[in-house]
Amino acid sequence: MSAGNPQTAPANGGKRAEKSGQMKRTRERVLAATAELISETGYSGITIEQIARRSGVARSTIYRHWDNLPEIAMAAFRRSLGTGLDIPDTGSVREDLVLYYQALAKQLQTGAWRTVVPAMLQARLQDQLFAALLFTWTDRWRNELAAILDAGAARGEIPPVDNIHDVLDPVVGGIYYRLLFTNRPRTDAATVRAWVDRAVNSISC
Repeated sequence: MSAGNPQTAPANGGKRAEKSGQMKRTRERVLAATAELISETGYSGITIEQIARRSGVARSTIYRHWDNLPEIAMAAFRRSLGTGLDIPDTGSVREDLVLYYQALAKQLQTGAWRTVVPAMLQARLQDQLFAALLFTWTDRWRNELAAILDAGAARGEIPPVDNIHDVLDPVVGGIYYRLLFTNRPRTDAATVRAWVDRAVNSISC
C-alpha cells in the first residue's frame, strides 16, 4: 500500500533532486576554482589541496567526483570551452568543412578558447596522464567530422575515406599554428577555403 501512496514518491523524488543539485553545484565550484588557478599559475602550479581551499570543497569530496588532478583539469578545460561546434549539413563536403573550420578559427580567437587552448597545450607537455585524456577527447571531437566525409562519400562527391586524420589534420593544424606560433592570428575565409580545397582534393589523388 505504501508503494502506491502519492505522498511518498514526490518526497523521495525531491530528496534525489536536491542531492543531484547539490552534487552539480559542488562540481561547478571545483571546476571554477580549477580554471581560476590554472589561469593564475598554469597547470604545473596547481594541486588538489589548492583547489580544495579555493573552492571550499573538502579533498575527500573532490576525490568522490574525480580520481586525480588531470581528470579535474580536463573537466575544467571542457567546462570552459563549452559544448563545442555544430557539424554543418549543407549537402556539400567542401562547404560543410569550410563552415566548420571558419567557426573554429573564429572561436579560437575569442573568449575562453584563446586562453584555454594554450593552457591545455602546456598541461599536455607536463603530464602524461593529462595528455592521454586530451588525446581521447580530441580524437572523439575530431572523429565527429567523419560524418561530413561519410555523407560526401554516400552522395558520390568523394571516395570513402579510411583515415580522416591524414585528410583533416593539415587544416586544423594550420589554424592552430597561426593562432599559437605566428603574428598572424586571423585566419580569413579565403585561407580556410584554400586549405579545405587541398584537403578534399587529396582524397581523390
